[in-house]
Amino acid sequence: MRANIPLDSLSSSELLEDWAWLCKEPYTLIAMTNFGDMFLCNESRGVLFLDLVSGELSRVADSVIEFQRLAANKEKQRHWFLTDLLTEIECAGLALSAGQCFSFKKPPALGGRIELPMSRLLLSPCTFP
Repeated sequence: MRANIPLDSLSSSELLEDWAWLCKEPYTLIAMTNFGDMFLCNESRGVLFLDLVSGELSRVADSVIEFQRLAANKEKQRHWFLTDLLTEIECAGLALSAGQCFSFKKPPALGGRIELPMSRLLLSPCTFP
């Protein structure tokens, strides 16, 4: 399973519409995890990670090139893309279809856990009509 969702048909502005209160400047979506978290680029702020679970926006790299270098690191992949959990999900036989991402029935910020069983995960749309 890929650790990120292809961006072909995704619109940065539509995906960030509900996050306007946090993302006040214009951003370009450069990567999206299978859990819907987004990596955003802004000329003045570099690359930022929008964590949908915590609702936080944090700087992760000064440039797209630096982000790509960091994203190749196994530890960053585990942290940013939750690759260990994705491996468990894949072994359990669950896969994403086009336009879907995983989400948690009970977000960790509200006491949910980032783990299996599958009953704790939902398949959610990540595209717009």
